[in-house]
Amino acid sequence: MKSHITLSQKWQLPRQSPEEGMDASTPKARYQSPASSKDSRKTDLLHLGSDRGRREVCSIDWEEKNQARIHALIVTTRVPKQGEPSEGGHWKSKSKRHRSDTYEDDLSQPWTCEERNPFTTRIRHFDFPRTRMPSHVKTYDGSGDPEDHIKLFQSAAKTERWAMPTWCHMFNSTLTGNARVWFDKLPKESIDSYEDLRAAFRENYRQQTKHIKDPVEIHHIKQRDGESTEDFMERYKEEVLDVEGAPECMKISGFMHGITHPKLIKHLYKKIPRSMDEMYRVTTSFLQGEVAAFSHSRKKAPASWK
Repeated sequence: MKSHITLSQKWQLPRQSPEEGMDASTPKARYQSPASSKDSRKTDLLHLGSDRGRREVCSIDWEEKNQARIHALIVTTRVPKQGEPSEGGHWKSKSKRHRSDTYEDDLSQPWTCEERNPFTTRIRHFDFPRTRMPSHVKTYDGSGDPEDHIKLFQSAAKTERWAMPTWCHMFNSTLTGNARVWFDKLPKESIDSYEDLRAAFRENYRQQTKHIKDPVEIHHIKQRDGESTEDFMERYKEEVLDVEGAPECMKISGFMHGITHPKLIKHLYKKIPRSMDEMYRVTTSFLQGEVAAFSHSRKKAPASWK
């Protein structure tokens, strides 16, 4: 009884004699690979001239066509790897052959400009939500007191309940002018926390810190030549803040001795203010009244004949 051998098994066997009934051990044909033996196998089967030979030829042709269709289907539907140009598939994919990666192609992703940054990776790439700086936190250009700026910023950051990396980014956004130049020159990846940023900021602007003055120095604050009364009042407000332990009456007396406006001095001595706020309010009202009186007198003056 003859054993049943499939076509795939026959391709792996040595070439047999085309004559029926010949013993498989007699032929001396060399081994051939499946790919090279298909045509010779079909030729031998056709030479047999029997129905069996024709059926086997048809089976070989059918199997070859089926394998070709499967191979074409695999090639067509294969998903290209990242960065690999696509072959076939959807027509829209042809325009993306030279794209590098998926992230760069997605224009909806947040984009950042590559620039020198003193923050470390965990601070620089922290995904913090959209945040607005409170309106009372002003910018710092390196000319004011750094401690005042730090205290005001930290108070706002605690109220907003920001994460630590957000503190770093938001503090950075307050720096302008000379302070911005200083920040940009910091060593790369030298800031890993808000404490690092605050320490570097204090170290650089230590000379800008206000020094406590003796109360006696209040009477040394004088209005300068060419300085308006409004400008002197603003400067006096700032310098008095540096004086510690001076009573309210001494501050009022220092202002009245520092101004050089005769009419204003006379006006303040008529009724000496009881507080600094009252003194500033009376001074502002007096100066506004002078401006209004001067403007009114100019309107009443007759036009001069040329």
